[in-house]
Amino acid sequence: MARKALVTLAVLLLLIVVAGTTTADDQLPVVGSYYMPGNIALSLSGQVTLHNGFGIRVLPGFEYMFTKVRPADAFALDFGAGVRGLAGFHRYSSFDLGYTIFAVAPMITAHIGFRGLGFVGAEFLEPLDVFAGIGPGYSIVSPTGDWGGLASPRSGLGIASVSGFNYFVTDSIAVSLSASYFGTFGSSYTGAWGTGIGVVFRLGPMEELGVRERVVVPRATGPVFGGAIMYNMFVALYWSTTWMSGFWYDDDTFAEGQGIRMVQRYRDRRDSGEIEHTRALLRINADGTKWWRFVFDDEEPIAFEALVDSELRLLKIRYLDPGSDRVVEYTPDDPRVWRRTAEATAGSEVEPVRVGAERITVAAGTFDTERYHYRDDDIDFTWWISDRVPGRIVRYKGQTPDADEMTGELLEILSGV
Repeated sequence: MARKALVTLAVLLLLIVVAGTTTADDQLPVVGSYYMPGNIALSLSGQVTLHNGFGIRVLPGFEYMFTKVRPADAFALDFGAGVRGLAGFHRYSSFDLGYTIFAVAPMITAHIGFRGLGFVGAEFLEPLDVFAGIGPGYSIVSPTGDWGGLASPRSGLGIASVSGFNYFVTDSIAVSLSASYFGTFGSSYTGAWGTGIGVVFRLGPMEELGVRERVVVPRATGPVFGGAIMYNMFVALYWSTTWMSGFWYDDDTFAEGQGIRMVQRYRDRRDSGEIEHTRALLRINADGTKWWRFVFDDEEPIAFEALVDSELRLLKIRYLDPGSDRVVEYTPDDPRVWRRTAEATAGSEVEPVRVGAERITVAAGTFDTERYHYRDDDIDFTWWISDRVPGRIVRYKGQTPDADEMTGELLEILSGV
């Protein structure tokens, strides 16, 4: 269609305007294309058209490259002059009608090349050649069949255009995907337009490019993950693994160097999984603050150390930054916000939900426990508690009315941490 030719013309004009910025340097360029001024490109493509019938076309082409520019040294623009031809026929499906066509058009062409870009993934882009061409054309159209009173296609002058992509498989040969249009002025005939595949043969020397200077990025010496991000990660992991343990936030049952390792399993209608977590008391300082170690293992372990005071405020966290392999220390702006409660729930507060004594066996061994059971409209929860266990939790199980389930049990009591 004529609109296709106008689009091609606009693209070509834009390329020419952009090309107004050229570079001149005695050194070899680092960005270029497969063409040089003086190169010749011979092309041949074929089209099969199925629009309102059936047709076959062959399109030979000749180009001579006469100049090259490099806008901002970001890519290469090659301009050429040449000629495109077309020979083919079309048979309409709704009538016993058709036509044959022979056309020729001189054209101004432009090519964009990307050789030498030098970034990751550019090796797949560098063989690409984006091109467009436009010019006046003359078509010799011979109708076939009895057109009667219908307006038959006719010969004459018109606009011709071509655009598409070449992809160089060798330094001199490229495969091509292109769209073309050959039309005539003053005719109801819409013109011969279509898309085809073909091959391009480039003759002449290929442009020599210099080596792009490589920028060496030094290895990170500071933390890759900011402290605030890791702090929020720690708080999320802590609460996801310990909140469902129940009401016992009291850490006074841990002796220095003692810890526990537990597993939490969850299951709902869409997913299931498990995460192991370790909590250990490393040191009790003279001012009553405590250094704790936490390890959360959900496919890949991540470890933290946390400094907590007697009011259960989180004063500092430490973690191993994965980018720099350095231990990073972070101080939260507000040390109080990490805990949902500032105190452990007293035993008297949960006595009403106490069921009775029960001996149970888990991975860490057999324990005499007190069983507690709580139920409301949102959850049904059971805990098995033992004073022999740091943190007191031996097992827990919770279930929602939607059959979502979470269980946890003690895997190991640690000492000498």
